[in-house]
Formats: sequence, structure tokens, C-alpha cells
Amino acid sequence: MSRTPVDTLIEGGFVLTMDPQNRLIENGAVAVKGKSIVAVDTLDKVQQAYTAHTVIDASNKVVMPGLVDTYGHAGHGLSLIHI
Repeated sequence: MSRTPVDTLIEGGFVLTMDPQNRLIENGAVAVKGKSIVAVDTLDKVQQAYTAHTVIDASNKVVMPGLVDTYGHAGHGLSLIHI
């Protein structure tokens, strides 16, 4: 099975989605091509479908794809949460 090339993979973090279910995906991943998020799922599923030259290790980090924090308060509350 061939994998789709993307620019960046952000791997292994706690992915807090902005989807209607507000899912928290432990050991998640985000695939980015250009300025677009093309996939948000578990690490295994994203690695099976995509490949990238730039891979960011987000282990023990919270990844919030799609959040536009224009003032800086939304992410501050999460910095106090111990996962």
C-alpha cells in the first residue's frame, strides 16, 4: 500500500479535536499539507496512510488542530491539566 506524501506529520500527542464530538485522541497524529490539515486520527492510522519528510514528535504534548487562538487564553487552561 502506498502512502500519500504530506509536508508535516505531528505524531504521538494527545490530539484535542475541534470536531463535533470534541474527541481526545491519545497517541494521535495530524497530517498537514501546505496550509491544510488533511488528517486527524490515531497515530497508527495516520502513519499507514501518510508519509512526510518533516515529522514532529508531540509525545506528552497537547495538539489542538484547527484552533485559532487570537488572544492567547484558550490554550492556557490546558497547560494546567496533568494528563
